[in-house]
Amino acid sequence: MWRRVAVIVLLSCILIACINGRGDLVLPLSPLVQNSPMSTPIRVYVPSIIVPDPTPVVYCEGDPESHELATLMREHPLQQREFMQCDAILTSAAQWKAEDMVARKYTGHCTPDGICANRIVQRFGYRLPSNYTENGNNIESTSANRRTAEDAFYALLNSSSHKAHILAELEFFRAQNCYGIGFHEERPTIRYPWPTIRAWVIMTAPCMETVTTRNKAS
Repeated sequence: MWRRVAVIVLLSCILIACINGRGDLVLPLSPLVQNSPMSTPIRVYVPSIIVPDPTPVVYCEGDPESHELATLMREHPLQQREFMQCDAILTSAAQWKAEDMVARKYTGHCTPDGICANRIVQRFGYRLPSNYTENGNNIESTSANRRTAEDAFYALLNSSSHKAHILAELEFFRAQNCYGIGFHEERPTIRYPWPTIRAWVIMTAPCMETVTTRNKAS
């Protein structure tokens, strides 16, 4: 056994000695051909195998939890919208709202400062139709402290007003083809040992291209 180990170590040392500084494997020539016209050393190129880091999955919705909630909404068999597309501005607004709900520990469509969903998205630069209430809510459903996206989704469907919004049961909501989803949670720490706080926010609105055309026409 020790002889085998010695042979393996010897071969390894020879192989290492044959690799030049560029990573080429240079095989030494035998004494019979060192003085021949074919005395150029033989180089064998050993390819380096580089395993790239896995590419992270990037969702328009921002994170896997929000993406799951969006998928449940888009693919529900009773969804009445002809199409739905994720919008970056609505996503940013919904994410801000979810984080604010958790940070200041409130629920509802308006912040403690009285800023409601419509005004929030407009502050983020999203244009709403001129007939929408300036500081009301025509676009948002929220859920708090549900364990999973599925729990949050079906809890919202148990509310007739939220169900009408999410599944576009009313003609008003069927024009809201763009959406943004926000999710945030705060887990307990030694300093703050309260239970995990979660907030889910769904915002839907007419896509801005449609809004721009409609506002110009009016």
